[in-house]
Amino acid sequence: MRKIQNKNKQAIFISLILLIASSILGFFPSVAKAETAYRTYTQDGYGNYVETQTGYEPIRTISYVGELPLNRPTDMKLGPNDYIYIADSGNQRIVILNAEGEFEREIKHEAFKYPTGLFVTENGRLYIADESAGIVFVFDEKDELVHQFERPEAVSFGKNATFSPTKLSVDNRENVYVLSRGNNNGIIMLNAETDGEFLGYFAPNIAQQSILTEFRKLIFTEEQLDKMIGTAPTSATNLTIDHRGLIYTVTANETINDVLKKLNMGGANLLNSNYIPFPASVAVGNYDNIYVLTENGYIFEYTSEGEFLFLFAGPDAGYQRSGLLGKGSAIAINSANQLLTLDETKNEIQLFEPTEFTRTLHNALELYQDGDYEESKVYWEEILKMNAQFDFANLGIGEAHYRENEFNQAMASFRQAKNIEGYSDSFWEIRNVWLKENMTTIIGCLILLFIVVKVWSYLRRKYGWKTPLGALSQKVRQIKTFQELGFVAYFAKHPIDGAYGIKHEQKTSNLSAIIIYIMALVTFVINKYYAGFIFRTVEDGEYTLINDILIILVVSLFISVATYMISTITDGEATFKETMHGFVYSLGPYILIQWLLLILSNCLTLNEQFIIQFGYVIMMTWVISLMLIAITELNGYRFKETIRTVFLTAFAIFIAAITIFIVYSLMNQLISFIVSIFREVVARFES
Repeated sequence: MRKIQNKNKQAIFISLILLIASSILGFFPSVAKAETAYRTYTQDGYGNYVETQTGYEPIRTISYVGELPLNRPTDMKLGPNDYIYIADSGNQRIVILNAEGEFEREIKHEAFKYPTGLFVTENGRLYIADESAGIVFVFDEKDELVHQFERPEAVSFGKNATFSPTKLSVDNRENVYVLSRGNNNGIIMLNAETDGEFLGYFAPNIAQQSILTEFRKLIFTEEQLDKMIGTAPTSATNLTIDHRGLIYTVTANETINDVLKKLNMGGANLLNSNYIPFPASVAVGNYDNIYVLTENGYIFEYTSEGEFLFLFAGPDAGYQRSGLLGKGSAIAINSANQLLTLDETKNEIQLFEPTEFTRTLHNALELYQDGDYEESKVYWEEILKMNAQFDFANLGIGEAHYRENEFNQAMASFRQAKNIEGYSDSFWEIRNVWLKENMTTIIGCLILLFIVVKVWSYLRRKYGWKTPLGALSQKVRQIKTFQELGFVAYFAKHPIDGAYGIKHEQKTSNLSAIIIYIMALVTFVINKYYAGFIFRTVEDGEYTLINDILIILVVSLFISVATYMISTITDGEATFKETMHGFVYSLGPYILIQWLLLILSNCLTLNEQFIIQFGYVIMMTWVISLMLIAITELNGYRFKETIRTVFLTAFAIFIAAITIFIVYSLMNQLISFIVSIFREVVARFES
């Protein structure tokens, strides 16, 4: 009892000390770090945006540079020693800041009208694009004008081509790559050491043709095509260049799927299709990562191969929150891997610093790109400890395992990353090893099975041997329902005779049709959710079983009812029951072949994908052919009448779908109107 009392006294004393300490600490400001004003997203293996840890945190802003604040700045580049060069377009000057963001000097020239783009070489030479003046100015490291490029006079430049330079980049050979507003011929290449200065156009964008335009080309005459307004390609919005001389461009156009491009020396794009809305600027980081800033303030980060990493930041709704932008105009990366964004509306620069999560990710990427796969796995595993749902880390681990011939581990990692290509390649290697080890056994089993079948067939023919299973099978075949179910195989092989059996010989019944329909439905559902990972069309954890069943029921009912109604109008002879039975029994090949494809989908890789595709084509061709023959024979049609009925049925289904959609939309609007009136009445009553 005394020990308990002493413990109680100690607990009370400690509680008093903690209470006093917390009261004292309450007078001091909190040092807790505030959360960022934006969320950071990445993509899972299916391409869906998912939230992840903060990748970059805003650390400070720079607005006043010298005696004047920035005024509509449109471009920013980093020079030697991380000096910041800004095209302060509204003030008709170039501003230079040191690495700490302190004002160093400015460059002005009487010929400047509206400088919108700039580039700084490693030796400090400055190239400036002035859109209004139509000139590219070249200043040396002493800020003296040494050259200027005006509109090229070469015939190859084009008589009507414009030269209003907006952005530019320069390679190690001092070839200047210029974007000109209104010039859709491609990137303009210039060089002061070349006679005429104009070297030609580089990597023009391809004009996007709409479906309507393609259709017009098929049906219009040459005279009509000549009168059509030509479709001009969209010119790039911004560009940059990396240390290897590869050009990166972004194009602001909502209709293209190659907004971001990485161009090799031949002008070919090295990245997969991508889409970024309203891109404003592009930059390459220290790990060859690609950064794109959009006009509405979002920042996209990709790997050097175009794999999506992060989406963060965003538009400022007027609250002046750190990390949000008014109108993004330029992005750059310094030697400390900090991001600098230029805001044309706020007239400021914001600095973002990578978090520990991002630094670990960059270390893993650097090691992997250098071929240090074993060492990179440590960082990938560390990333997964921070975020187990970061699929890109699983992808990195899978690639590392694959390069080290650890195919089982690679396949497991690729599966977690939802990466089909890597999973297929790993499975190919595992399957090859298994086949080499078991090929002799497989061949032996097949030979033994063949011998057993032949011997049993011989004994059954000569001595009439039967197994209990065979006797049971014979009794089962005598049951009428099973005979009707077996008729599906006969119908698949002999559809004309099968249609006669449905119409005149009662070879089918409603019960057998329902059973076959349910079998087809079960086949569809199982194939959808249990096909091999390589060939599956649904995402992990996605189960819409009720919707699947409802959609199939509604669609099949629509087709059957529409076909029966149209055939009735066109003097068809089939009843609704016969029409339904004909369609259901036409699904026999689907049930058989789809199960075979389901098994194969768990055994094949992308290299044998054509087998699945070929099987699917055979299956659908067979099913559609059976349905057409059923319509023809059950209704007493000729082939031409069958085709007419099919087209009329498709048109009727289309009209019905449009009608249902309109009614559904009107009902939604009516319900929304009634709810809004009810809320207004309640609000007035309460007030």
